[in-house]
Amino acid sequence: MSLSKILVAEDDKEISHLIQRTLQNEGYDTQLVNDGKEALDCINSFHYDLIILDIMLPQMDGLEVLQHIRQHKNTPVMILSAKGGEQDKVLGLGLGADDYISKPFFIGEFLARVKAQLRRYLYLNETKKEDSQKLLKFNDLELNRDTYEVKIKNNDSSSLFVI
Repeated sequence: MSLSKILVAEDDKEISHLIQRTLQNEGYDTQLVNDGKEALDCINSFHYDLIILDIMLPQMDGLEVLQHIRQHKNTPVMILSAKGGEQDKVLGLGLGADDYISKPFFIGEFLARVKAQLRRYLYLNETKKEDSQKLLKFNDLELNRDTYEVKIKNNDSSSLFVI
């Protein structure tokens, strides 16, 4: 299985390097960016399995980046922010974040949340792949590998016959 690729958009260099070291020690491929515009460029250019996003980023704030992500992708997003008030969390989660962690944070809890998001996202994507492989199609013939039903499309009409 390939390494999970994680984008970390954080303008505090100490925090971003702590996160990068922690994630790399766990075997994740991480990319660091320090402003919202750069984050958006990366998101539009590459596939990530998880995005860790600070809200107070220069160039473009994290909430704007989050809105763009949700318009185009279903990649899980964890907000990591010094804005820890209830309204901030409700807003971030309401805009589509999958998790919200307030700074300061415990690195063990952070890592557990990263693993939970990746587990859910990668499992759901694998399930979708498996679902798409349940139906085998060839010309007018369709085979369901779960139910063993065979459907043959009648060329004269759009009806299907189940054998």
